[in-house]
Amino acid sequence: MRVGVIGIGYWGPNVLRNFVEVLGQGAVGVCDHNKERLLWAKNLYPDIQLSEDSDELIHSSAYDIIAICTPLKSHYALAKKALQSKKHVFIEKPFTQTSKEAQDLITLAEKNGCTVMIDHPQLYSPAFEAIQTIINHKEFGTLYYLDAKRANLGRIQPDCNVIWDLAVHDFASLMALISCEAETLAVHSQYCVPVKLKQDFAQRASIDIQYKGNIKASISLNWVSPIKVRENVIVSDKKMIHWNELDQKHPIHYFDSQVHCEDNGATSTISYHHGKVSYPNLDKHEPLKKQIMHFLNCIDQQKQPFNNHHLGLKVLRFLEACDQSLQQKGKYIKIR
Repeated sequence: MRVGVIGIGYWGPNVLRNFVEVLGQGAVGVCDHNKERLLWAKNLYPDIQLSEDSDELIHSSAYDIIAICTPLKSHYALAKKALQSKKHVFIEKPFTQTSKEAQDLITLAEKNGCTVMIDHPQLYSPAFEAIQTIINHKEFGTLYYLDAKRANLGRIQPDCNVIWDLAVHDFASLMALISCEAETLAVHSQYCVPVKLKQDFAQRASIDIQYKGNIKASISLNWVSPIKVRENVIVSDKKMIHWNELDQKHPIHYFDSQVHCEDNGATSTISYHHGKVSYPNLDKHEPLKKQIMHFLNCIDQQKQPFNNHHLGLKVLRFLEACDQSLQQKGKYIKIR
């Protein structure tokens, strides 16, 4: 298989490197409107093919796959051209700007038998895979809630709010971890720094999501924080998990802790069990590389990955519900 990578600005170089490592330089082409970036790529990978014209790359019979690592506003047009040319598509998140655009691409991909992967490398990280295994085991019990926090000083984006920038990670993760359907969500936000943009984008936000079965999830997002935070707390009736993505030694703390409530008729007695803390052994692999290898395997087997175009559409419906809630000052919105 051969891949054409469009866009080697911020994240594109990582995608390019992994495709080169998996397929070899001779099987990779790259396109960017910035000549300096193309020269950088050529110096690093002398055998790759260069182009300044994305149409040339997309319509070339030399490539089976088009990897789109460009700004969101260009996703729909590039992906549509690639799918019309019957190319498999690897695309940055979010999938598109609207759910309507995503649905159009889904129809086109299925008509032409194309495999589509939305780039969510966190779903392939050793820690996330370990958490999935823990939660799916019967000893974990019944899930109560999941809290996720993402904070850092920047990067404030010029073309989207903090939700569209950061929550896409957490929405995809929730879809992989929580099997029941999300029903409603509500958003509260703050515009802190008076940046002169066309629109006053939210720079802090909190999202509350209600699922069937009384499961809750909350997501806290912040571009204006003095400390970097990437944490998740997952609690059931039997176990508790603390996942700190920035902890290099023990990212997952697995607690044998519970809260017990004994019904005494007119009153209840609450007790707490503080059990041992364990640290699951984790595999060592690069999430992006494992994701790309899975993508190539899906193409070989003519199947779709978990993080396919349908997941991309679901994430967009969450994002659109967030926009509606913001417009209605924090009202709970039904997720389509």
